[in-house]
Amino acid sequence: MSTRVQIDKTKLQPSRNSAPAEVKIAGRKIGANHPPYIIAEMSGNHLRDIKRARMIFKEAKKAGVDAVKIQTYQPASLSIEIEASKIDGKPQWKEAWGWGTGDIFNLYKQVYTPQGKFTDQLFALGKEFGLTVFSTPFSVHDAELLATRYNPPAYKLGALEIDFFPMLEVIARTGKPIILNTAIATTEKVDATLAFLKKMKSGPVILLTGPKVYHEDAAKNFGLGRLHALQTRYGKTNVIGLSDHFRGGNYNSVNYLGHEFSTTGVLNYGAAVIEKHFCGIHSGLPGQFKNPDGTIDWSKSDIDGGASITTDEMTALVAYTQLAHRKRSGGKLSPQEETLLSVTANMAAYGYGTKSIGPSKAEVDTNEAGATRFVYATRDLKKGQTITLEDLHFSRAIHHANPSWSKKTPLPTSTTPQVLNKQLITSVEKGDPIFAESLSGKVDVKKPYEAGLFEVEVSNKKSNQILATV
Repeated sequence: MSTRVQIDKTKLQPSRNSAPAEVKIAGRKIGANHPPYIIAEMSGNHLRDIKRARMIFKEAKKAGVDAVKIQTYQPASLSIEIEASKIDGKPQWKEAWGWGTGDIFNLYKQVYTPQGKFTDQLFALGKEFGLTVFSTPFSVHDAELLATRYNPPAYKLGALEIDFFPMLEVIARTGKPIILNTAIATTEKVDATLAFLKKMKSGPVILLTGPKVYHEDAAKNFGLGRLHALQTRYGKTNVIGLSDHFRGGNYNSVNYLGHEFSTTGVLNYGAAVIEKHFCGIHSGLPGQFKNPDGTIDWSKSDIDGGASITTDEMTALVAYTQLAHRKRSGGKLSPQEETLLSVTANMAAYGYGTKSIGPSKAEVDTNEAGATRFVYATRDLKKGQTITLEDLHFSRAIHHANPSWSKKTPLPTSTTPQVLNKQLITSVEKGDPIFAESLSGKVDVKKPYEAGLFEVEVSNKKSNQILATV
């Protein structure tokens, strides 16, 4: 087997730590000295059908993963519903990622995971198949729901929530391990979040990176160099890993199967956690997308199908990453295994990217890096009104599309304690950002977030205990 990838050998030098960090999730030791911890990310691939969700759990178990990660949110967790007649006047809420849903709220309506009975059943499936289950919340309410209803063994945060401090406050108070995707974050953001979590005496923090871009851009912009930089800067105190959105395909005249970057991340850069979108068996359910000729477009059928792998592909990923760990740990390999890893590393050099932490140009150009959380008005607010927590929405949006974004001072979620109880000196419409210039008194956007707004009483029930349906 040969490749046509041109390799810069300096990019393939292993990074090693003398005393790597270690974390436990549900009793499983995780760190560079242990086999990689493999997480199957279900995302919206369940299509809100519990039979399909059961299939995904069954196939995940067959593939040999350690955990299944679900998502806990409703569309309002991330966005504000804008009337169709007003959407042209709210360009920040127009969907800009090619899904064709019109607006961001409708996009999340297509992919969210129902709360209540459906999520109860997902946690129960974890117990049935002997797989650890935890979730990614997207709002303060979501985090509180997880803590009080399910008490999961860990929490995973998406790349756009790395500085969503009100939600981080709730999660930190649980004391559980936090898996934090740093993909688009600068070192300043990562440092600020880690400092806050340390001050809160949170559980241990696992740091992930990987491509925030999807589909064809995920290969060239995978970010193994960013993983290297993350390991170098934080690897002595934090477990490091990858959130791998790459499915595979033909790139640079080479056929990729989907495991190459994660395998090399384990081999050369000590990645101890691999999160991978997973669909098990591609969907054949009603509502699937079709090509113009009537054939099934599998890349869209499973909601996140363009970034999700099947059972065979996940089985290969588990095997290859375990092989990479064995070599990194000094274990004996056969000549054939040595060759497989060498070829894999050659292929993975294509996705090295930059050598620094922070968003890539592709992540900026595709609107993936700019949708971090800022403060918006959840309803129409009048001039002279005093701001309360109920008035605020911590939104994902295409912020820069708002005409005033570059002219005024947007408010990151860290400013929430400063914003509360201030008066508006101008009215703000529902769905619009609240700027510092909209408020009486000064708001310091560089001031660290001060905890104290949110408290949560964590359930004493064991993880996976099914509580009453709401």
